[in-house]
Amino acid sequence: MAVMVFVVDDPSTGMRIDLFLSKNIPDTSRSAVVRALQSGKVRVQGKVISKAGFSVKGGDRVIFEPVPVVDTQICAEDIPISIVFEDDDLAIIDKPTGMVTHPAVGHHAGTLVNALLHHLDNLSGVGGVKRPGIVHRLDKETSGLLMVAKTDRAHRALSEKIQQRTVIRIYDVVAWGRMEDESLTVDTQLGRDPKDRKRFSVLSSGGKHAVTHFSRQKKFAEFTLLAAKLETGRTHQIRVHSRYIGLPVAGDRTYGRRNESAQMMKLGLVQPRRQLLHARSLEFIHPFTDKPMLFHSPWPGDYKNFVESLA
Repeated sequence: MAVMVFVVDDPSTGMRIDLFLSKNIPDTSRSAVVRALQSGKVRVQGKVISKAGFSVKGGDRVIFEPVPVVDTQICAEDIPISIVFEDDDLAIIDKPTGMVTHPAVGHHAGTLVNALLHHLDNLSGVGGVKRPGIVHRLDKETSGLLMVAKTDRAHRALSEKIQQRTVIRIYDVVAWGRMEDESLTVDTQLGRDPKDRKRFSVLSSGGKHAVTHFSRQKKFAEFTLLAAKLETGRTHQIRVHSRYIGLPVAGDRTYGRRNESAQMMKLGLVQPRRQLLHARSLEFIHPFTDKPMLFHSPWPGDYKNFVESLA
């Protein structure tokens, strides 16, 4: 794709630069626009613009130079994975706990992406060189279902469904404490914790809108088994929201209870080796066949054993 030049019309005044470019460039995703912004390839009135939230105004001259998605250097690895569903455009994976979704600092091998490159014949490039095929992710310790795009058109279509909130993602959560209400919706702003940039927290202002719908499945003496339905999908959303309502996820070493090991021992329980969060169901309409898609993931052994120990 060659360098493109636009002149902003008056009705587009106030529009974010990423949305303006995505709207005006056919077959270009917002992530591709963001890559160009981050690479210094977008200029407005001759000035390099790097922030996606920059607002354009009528008469602005916008220059866009696309950043090509280069071939990934990530190695394919013959790592066993559970492929629940696969067709020409997408796949549904049941990720085990302990597996990082995509390469990142400190995790350059052994990730789900490394396994996908071996097991699938194609992956979309929309997510960039480090995240081929990845439409949404799960934390390393979180087990369960996630969508993978095999083609760019599928990646864009599935991402749009998530943004439109038509993908139903439900997680099982073993939480400390008792939720007396049958259901509870948490609607907050979520962002980096101002005191610890490695963590996320509920913010009084700024951040991103985050909504989680909790429902009580079963009460135990010291715990509650919850179902958490995502309306938005922010980083660490369920874990932060669980802590926010006083029901931290069992086994969560970042947002969980203090002195959890001692408390587990006092209750005669074996402390979980990971956060007890499991992506158990995924529901959406196939973007090209219009077929309803519904998938369920059974509890992994460690999750099932812990819940049974509470009975």
